[in-house]
Amino acid sequence: MVKNLILTGLTMLKFSGIKCFQISTEDYSATLIFQLFPSQMSLTSGVAKVTVNYSGSFCLVSDYDGNVVVVDLASERVSVKFCRFHDSPITCLAVDPETDNVIIVYASNHFIECNPMTGKLTKFYEMKLDEKLCHLLPKQYLCKQHPTLGVVFPKR
Repeated sequence: MVKNLILTGLTMLKFSGIKCFQISTEDYSATLIFQLFPSQMSLTSGVAKVTVNYSGSFCLVSDYDGNVVVVDLASERVSVKFCRFHDSPITCLAVDPETDNVIIVYASNHFIECNPMTGKLTKFYEMKLDEKLCHLLPKQYLCKQHPTLGVVFPKR
């Protein structure tokens, strides 16, 4: 059995991009499939967060400046670059397992939901944006001192 593994590089090692390895579970050997540097992904700083969707077809990569790109793992290229929505750093990237929509959470405790194929906000988010989505959340959530570090998707 063969599995793919994506690792982010450390700035100390003079590599701040991503590397995708193929791991054999028979002899535990690792083969480098591809690597991407921030400049190849249109990122302006080192890689901060990486997450892979459940089917393993794409991964999300963000940098320290708040840029987010979708890397198509089959073509080994950036397929979509999201617009920057907030000046606040990104604290969490998550992919909904049912819809593959992307949730981006910022240190300011604001969040957005985007379609990874187009890079646009989802209709649900745009609809709630008109109603000031932030005003629908409890004030305790927006006033909390610690940023959100994870998102859970309960089964429907």
